[in-house]
Amino acid sequence: MSAFAPLTTLADASQELARHRSTSVQLTQTALERIGSGEGPVAFTHVFTDSALAEARASDLLRAAGIVRSPMEGLPISIKDLFDVQGRVTHAGSRLLRTPSPPPRTRPSSRACAPRARSSWAAPI
Repeated sequence: MSAFAPLTTLADASQELARHRSTSVQLTQTALERIGSGEGPVAFTHVFTDSALAEARASDLLRAAGIVRSPMEGLPISIKDLFDVQGRVTHAGSRLLRTPSPPPRTRPSSRACAPRARSSWAAPI
């Protein structure tokens, strides 16, 4: 497990990469370890472990060559299940959406823009 505090900000993690105090692979492994514990297995509908680590290795190689494509280069991210991801079914937290076919490309789902329902736990609109 990495030495990062549990609530490290993206800005802090980006600075750690820029100062060569950490690598994208280390950050990604830490994120994957955290996803595998606590509520992670319930909160994440799919984890792209292999591609995340492959992209982290590629990012580390680019950074070692002095190439940093963006301030977010090398940071692990998660994508909320309201966005259609190429090759994956978007469930949007609904059991009714378990069987539709995957979208042809990554884009926001039409459900991501739906009006927010009021409930006892929702903040006032």
